[in-house]
Amino acid sequence: MQLHCKALRDLPVDKVTTEDVLSVLRPIWTLKPQAAARVRGRIARTLGWPKVKGLRTGENPARWKEHLDGVLPKTSKVATVEHFPAMPYSDVAGLPRRRV
Repeated sequence: MQLHCKALRDLPVDKVTTEDVLSVLRPIWTLKPQAAARVRGRIARTLGWPKVKGLRTGENPARWKEHLDGVLPKTSKVATVEHFPAMPYSDVAGLPRRRV
């Protein structure tokens, strides 16, 4: 939050808009999609608390469903997933066991 949300730091919680949230998320959304999704969730939780306490009214500008999902692509669409290559079943027995 300290790294990515500097633009929101000095704004009162009742003044944060969707554009403010997008100004934080757009630069990192395609470069660091997992981090961006976590930041969005933290912003949403941070702005949700004042609403419960009566310090903010209206919808949460960081909510995903039926809001930011119409503006930003899903993180699964921008993140490249690289799977480990498969190994032959006969080689599985030779793997070292990991203690839990």
